[in-house]
Amino acid sequence: MGQLVVFQEDKHGSFDFTLQFERSVMAIIPSSVVLLLALIRLQMLHAKPRIIEGSHLKYLKLSTIAIYGCLQLASLTLWIRLHKTPLTVAAAALAVFDAFLLCPLSCQPLLIKAILMYLQNARTEDGSHGTDNFMILGAVVVYTGIAVAGSIYWQLHLRNLAKIRGLLVGAVYQKLTTVATAQHENAAVTLMSTDVERVTQGLRVFHEAWANVVEVGIAVWLLQRELQTGSIAPVAIAIACFLVTLCVNKFTMPRQNRWMEALQARINRTVSVLSQIKSIKMIGLGEQSEKVLDALRVKELQFANGFRMIMVLSFCIAFAPIFIVPVVCFAIYLSASPNGSGDNTFDVAKAFTSLSLVVILTQPLSSLFQYVPMFAGAANCLQRIIDFIHSPPHRDRREGKSDVTRERGGRRDNASGAEKSTAVVDIVGRNTTTGDVLSIYDGAFGWSENQWDLHNVNISIPKSQLTVITGPVASGKSTLCKAFLGEVPYVKGIVEISSGAGIGFCDQTPYLTNTTIYENIIGGSVVDNAWYKTVVRAVDLETDFERLSSGDRTYVGNNGDALSTGQKQRVAIARAVYARTPLIILDDVFSGMDNVTKAYIYERLLSPGGLLRHLEMTAILACSDQDMCLAADLVVDLAPGEPPVSSHPGRREQPKYHPMDERKEDNISDTADSPATTYTERDQSTATPAPQKQASKTPSDWATYGYFARAVGSPNTALLIFLGGVFGTLYTFPSVWLNWWTTDPTARDSFYLGIYALLQATGLICWFLFTRHCLTTVVSRSGKKLHNSLLSTVMSASFSYLSTKDSGTIINRFSQDLQSVDGELPAALLNTVATTFIALAQVALVATASPWLAISYPLLVLVFYGIQRFYLRTSQQLRPLDLELKSPLYTHFLDTLRGITTVRAFGWSQHYVERNQQLLDASQRPNYLLQMIQQWLSLVLNMVVVVIVTLLVTLSLKLRSSLGLTAVALVNLMSLSQMLRSVVIGWTLMETSITAVARIKEFEQTTPRENDSNSDGVIIREPDSGRIEYKNLTVSYGLSNENLALKNVNLVIEAGQKVGICGRSGSGKSSLVASLFRLLDVRRGKIVIDTNDIKDYSLSNLRSSINAIPQDPFVTGGTFREVLDPYGASPDHAIEEALRKIKLIEHVQDHGGLGGSVKPESLSQGQKQLLSLARAILRRCRIVVLDEVTSSLDLETEQLIWGVLQEEFRGCTIIAVAHRLETIVGFDRVAVMDEGNIIEFDDPRVLLEDANSAFSKMRRTGKAH
Repeated sequence: MGQLVVFQEDKHGSFDFTLQFERSVMAIIPSSVVLLLALIRLQMLHAKPRIIEGSHLKYLKLSTIAIYGCLQLASLTLWIRLHKTPLTVAAAALAVFDAFLLCPLSCQPLLIKAILMYLQNARTEDGSHGTDNFMILGAVVVYTGIAVAGSIYWQLHLRNLAKIRGLLVGAVYQKLTTVATAQHENAAVTLMSTDVERVTQGLRVFHEAWANVVEVGIAVWLLQRELQTGSIAPVAIAIACFLVTLCVNKFTMPRQNRWMEALQARINRTVSVLSQIKSIKMIGLGEQSEKVLDALRVKELQFANGFRMIMVLSFCIAFAPIFIVPVVCFAIYLSASPNGSGDNTFDVAKAFTSLSLVVILTQPLSSLFQYVPMFAGAANCLQRIIDFIHSPPHRDRREGKSDVTRERGGRRDNASGAEKSTAVVDIVGRNTTTGDVLSIYDGAFGWSENQWDLHNVNISIPKSQLTVITGPVASGKSTLCKAFLGEVPYVKGIVEISSGAGIGFCDQTPYLTNTTIYENIIGGSVVDNAWYKTVVRAVDLETDFERLSSGDRTYVGNNGDALSTGQKQRVAIARAVYARTPLIILDDVFSGMDNVTKAYIYERLLSPGGLLRHLEMTAILACSDQDMCLAADLVVDLAPGEPPVSSHPGRREQPKYHPMDERKEDNISDTADSPATTYTERDQSTATPAPQKQASKTPSDWATYGYFARAVGSPNTALLIFLGGVFGTLYTFPSVWLNWWTTDPTARDSFYLGIYALLQATGLICWFLFTRHCLTTVVSRSGKKLHNSLLSTVMSASFSYLSTKDSGTIINRFSQDLQSVDGELPAALLNTVATTFIALAQVALVATASPWLAISYPLLVLVFYGIQRFYLRTSQQLRPLDLELKSPLYTHFLDTLRGITTVRAFGWSQHYVERNQQLLDASQRPNYLLQMIQQWLSLVLNMVVVVIVTLLVTLSLKLRSSLGLTAVALVNLMSLSQMLRSVVIGWTLMETSITAVARIKEFEQTTPRENDSNSDGVIIREPDSGRIEYKNLTVSYGLSNENLALKNVNLVIEAGQKVGICGRSGSGKSSLVASLFRLLDVRRGKIVIDTNDIKDYSLSNLRSSINAIPQDPFVTGGTFREVLDPYGASPDHAIEEALRKIKLIEHVQDHGGLGGSVKPESLSQGQKQLLSLARAILRRCRIVVLDEVTSSLDLETEQLIWGVLQEEFRGCTIIAVAHRLETIVGFDRVAVMDEGNIIEFDDPRVLLEDANSAFSKMRRTGKAH
């Protein structure tokens, strides 16, 4: 360029600045400084709060800037056309950057045209070196601006997406705490995982969508300047594709809704199965549960494929402009000048400048059309979330007694709005002065509309006294307790309550979270160690803490499975008492306790000298124990279809419960006054740490990809790669054909245009085949295979593992991980394979323009290798962490779902919401950091493209490379940056998604399995006699020698004998039964059935040969026929006969017969137990095991069950775990257990004759529950 000249003399003899000086010093330098300072200023302002709100001046300013930017763009175009000096292009380009800091993309085709025109004109050497340098500078500025501006945009956008995700998850959880109990809240799990992720995926491209519209407009204008009438084609094609997209999009939401409903049904059923895994294993329904869940998965994938076919069509429509527009544009342009005459010359510069503009036009169009179904899916999921948030909330129809006195003039019924009578108002007014803590007037309660479980309820609960609610099975005891809490959805009448400080509630099924015993007792209450010690002693947990190596810091396991039923109930009672609420409601809390423990707790809590009376707390106890009624101040007797009857016992009698002589009979008031002497707090250092979540080490990527490829199938994987390679070739080769066309001086345009059209059409067809194969076949095969692997692993996992594993962690694999496999992974795989082959082809074409550029490729490979090593060092730690930190969030959701009634009763909703926010924040951190390092990687790769562009332009200009090949290279370089970015995005998304596959693989390989070493061994359909022998049996939960469940047990049960198992809570009764089903880990000894060791039998055959009725009955969704006869082996008349025997035939007929749907939430515990008995009747096995089956039943139903057992299982070997000793007094043998040992085993009549026997002492305490 030579020396810079500042002044020059014009034709009039005056001096002025030279144009060279103006463009370099007065334009390029200031613009560069503005660019630099603007970026720095944006970064500084980003983190600062807004000071001045928007006004009309703000919008006037923005409009002025936009107009200025357009003028600068027009100026740039004119300077390129005139090309007065070497500095003009660079100066004008920088001026546009100043105006549109984040929109430099449209400079690419202008830069390409300038370079090609410069090479085509074959300028002389005079002054050309300066032009070369500024051409290179322009290339650097344009591509660097794209990289920097894009990175800033994505950083800001991803921050907002993280905020949106947090807002949606928080809103779903907030709503979850207010939904009605009868509502199917399991939908919340799907909403907070699948739906929220789809919403964020849709919003991820929101700003790109409207920016694409602006890009298209600019590109159309520039294309019109090149091809005149040929520019009409892209507009017409875009409109046509948009209209087709709208037509196709009509099917998107209905199909996605069906998919989401099927997904939700599968997850709900999975949650139900996992929550009852012990019962499923005992009754041998593991294989059947697998089949049901597998069928739900297949149904889900079928609906998903219907939705994905819409996605395939959308992708093809999106890519149609890329393949069709160039052909139509060139055809129209050439047809306007027949035989090549006129001004419409079709040379290299014209063709490739137009092609570059077509790329600028069609790429945003392609993206825009792909975004339409994404937006539709996101909108649909967002609408589902909105519908859930706007669903009718839980309505607490209770009223404070203070509110009643202000409405003395009249009252409207809560359900019908009818005016209440004056008599009722008078009653209400009088009761405000009484000592009643809770009152119901003319009440009716039901779980479904127009079906009232209780009616004509008129009850007043006296303050600071004990009220007992009693009645037979399905009489409404639990419903009345829920009515006191305001949890029954359908209510008539008036419910008043004077307690406003929460209610201590213990549900029939104890609600425990997978934390320590200590944390479960404290709950959301304030820590008070002195009071904690008092409560622990009052519920008799001291002895259990002494037996547990970690005491009260022992983790209770999933659903409390690490504890016995009695221990779980006592922990729940302790939590209710610890909260010190004015009112405490206990729903059948003594059903899992032995007689002695129950007597002890009654004495210290409920008796006239008990802790609750000492604190003047009101207690309501629902149970079927008539002895408890004798000790009550008020008894509410319920009967099906009849109004409740309230009565006051004529005289106070103590129940026939007396603790063993070994227990101290300290006065409870003394205990309350001096708690420090009753319980010695364990040293924190001895506490068992939380189950350590081992930091997931991402398995070898190649091993994980191989695992995924095997799930897809080798032929499908090979076909995927082949179609991707063919598509990548057909995507890039037409530009080579265009080069041959424009450089052939004798070319026949019709011939070249026809072949060009054929190549483009073939590429579009190949794209359809590729997307269809990837999004339907690959997803279906891998989704089904990986789900089967997960399901098989869970169902064969050891019970000790499942009982200690967070349920949220396992559910996370069935929801979040499979969602990644179904949604994110195929999309990432599609983009990665396609863009990788395209990028490879483009890199090869770039090298053809300048072979010298190929020399740099090895160095670039080393650079890429170093970048990915540096990137993976962080991403491989963040990827598993991202998924793992979502598991506690899932667990918290599931815990809240299970115990929402308890949470609301205690008034802990806000505490749980705050805890959810903490877990949500923790789960957001690795996700956001992972997004940021991905953007760092994208920026680095874009800067590598800047280097490639600089090298290519430099070599082309300095060495005067082939004009046609340079054009091919520059056009491919335009999209190479985008392709590399797409490769990066697809690869990083695939890395994140493949982590889900790695987690499934790791879960499958590391989960402890049940020892089913002889899965093809001896088959037992029905034991010949049913003789059972325990020989020196020692078992434990897990492989640890601590806390052995059974210790050297020796027991012989002869064929046909009825043997009762009894003992205090935690003595090992349930463990003795569980070991028969091989649920526990055997450390020493064995169990023999007839003459065969049970380890010689396959687990499925062993469990199917034993008829089990577990304490927690397995009743899940489906029809009554499916629940009672899961294998479909019994005819309908046999099922109906079994229902008649248990007296549930009328209930089933009232709910649609055998084909009617079972709603577990509407069944009482007793009804579920009766259904389990009916299922056992239909199986007919030689061995029958009953695990505390009558603990939750009234006397009449208990007698019914034992009568059916005596009749239906005559001659069978029966093992019954019981707390009510009256039920096993007539058995052949009784085993008394204590601390995992059998301390007595004999005829119960013989043991009762011995006054010193443990069984006799237990019997003398009264009728045990």
